[in-house]
Amino acid sequence: MKMNKTLFEQKICTTLKLQYKLLLLLILLILFLALLLQSNKFLSEHAPVKTKVLVVEGWLPDYALEEAMLIYAKGGYTKIITTGGPLSRGSYLKEYKDYAHLAKATLVAMGMQEESVIAVPAPDVKRERTYHSALALKEWMKQNRFEGRAFNLASLGPHTKRSTMLFNKAFSQNSIAIGSVSIVPQEYEPQKWYASSAGVRTTINELIAFVYVLLLK
Repeated sequence: MKMNKTLFEQKICTTLKLQYKLLLLLILLILFLALLLQSNKFLSEHAPVKTKVLVVEGWLPDYALEEAMLIYAKGGYTKIITTGGPLSRGSYLKEYKDYAHLAKATLVAMGMQEESVIAVPAPDVKRERTYHSALALKEWMKQNRFEGRAFNLASLGPHTKRSTMLFNKAFSQNSIAIGSVSIVPQEYEPQKWYASSAGVRTTINELIAFVYVLLLK
C-alpha cells in the first residue's frame, strides 16, 4: 500500500511539473507574439532632433522622396543630403549612376531648389551598404567642414531603426546627434503588417537584420 501511495504521489508531482512547464511555455509564446506584433512600430522609430539638416536614403521610392520633401518644407530645414551607392540596375541606361544623385535629381524634378539638395554617393560594396553610406557622409562632412551638430535621417518604415543605429555607429566618434524620421510605407498598412505578404516579409526581414546588427556588429 505504501509503495502504491508513493507511486501515486510521484505521478501527481510529474503531472504538475508538466502542467507548469506547458503553462510557462504558453505564457512565453503569448509574450513573444505580443512583442512580434509591435515589432513594426518599434522598428519604424520616429524620433527627430532639432536640426536644419535632413539626410535622406537615396533608395527610397518616389512617394517617400515626395514625403521627405514635405517634411523638409514643414520642418524648417535648410538642406537635404541624399545618400546611397551605385544603382543595382539601369545605370547603363541613365545619366545617374548612384542612388544619391538619382534621389537628388528626383527631388529637384519634384520642385526642390537644386542648391538645397546635396548628393553624397557611397562606394560600391556588396554588404553593409547603409553603413558605408554613413561612412561616406561622415567623410564628406569632414572634408567640407560641416558645422552642424545634428541631422535627422529619413528612411522607410521598419528600415528606420536599423539605419539610424548604423549611422550612429559610423558617427560614434563624432559629437553629432542623429534623429530618425520614419516615412510610412504605402505597400501595406503598418498597423496590420501581418495581414499582407509585403508587410510580413519586410517586417520580419528588418527584425532579423536589426537583431543581427545589434548583437554582431
